[in-house]
Amino acid sequence: MNLALRDHLAFCIGEERAVFLDTEKWRYFALSEKLDEIFRQWATGAVEALSISETDLLVRAGVMVQLDSGCHQPERLHGTVSSVLYPQEDFQQDSHRSASKIAVVRVAIQQAWCWWLVRRHKISNFHLAQRSNHECRTDLLSDRNAEILSDLVLAFDRTDSLFGNHDRCLVRSMAFTALCRQRGIEVMLILGVRDLPFAAHAWVQHRRLVVNDTLERVRLFTPILVM
Repeated sequence: MNLALRDHLAFCIGEERAVFLDTEKWRYFALSEKLDEIFRQWATGAVEALSISETDLLVRAGVMVQLDSGCHQPERLHGTVSSVLYPQEDFQQDSHRSASKIAVVRVAIQQAWCWWLVRRHKISNFHLAQRSNHECRTDLLSDRNAEILSDLVLAFDRTDSLFGNHDRCLVRSMAFTALCRQRGIEVMLILGVRDLPFAAHAWVQHRRLVVNDTLERVRLFTPILVM
């Protein structure tokens, strides 16, 4: 049986089990122990060891779909985010700069807008718009873009005193991503998870540079979705 991950579903393999993200309902979930073992065999390419009845369980669980016999079997990965995009370095901001009032106001407005999107469960709209219109380039970070990123980091630090930063990584990263792209900087919004115990996190990268967080923190999470 040729299988493929169903549409609107992302996954990654954690320390003990696979974690899924449904990008339509915007919820994380995991499979039962038995189904998880079967899925991880598929994800790591060990399909030959699976019986038809086992693969049928994945279809009935709603995580896989059966392909027509003539369809090409897609390459299986350990997750829907390529390891090529995993973070590798911290962005070195200019500590001698200070955030302008205009930048702080723009950041505050953008965060309020992204907070509304999250509250109204419209994250998938942001996801589809960003992913369809933007691609992450492979060019090096220019001096101009480094200055813009430094200004944004400082402005977000200032607005944290207004909004706070506890449990707001998604809103902050959505806003940071939108402001970067408005200035012509191609960045990626990364969503990551860990399974023991379960936790989710969001951050922004330029290529493999962690822009609005620290490499030390984001390495605790396995990327599951790029926006």
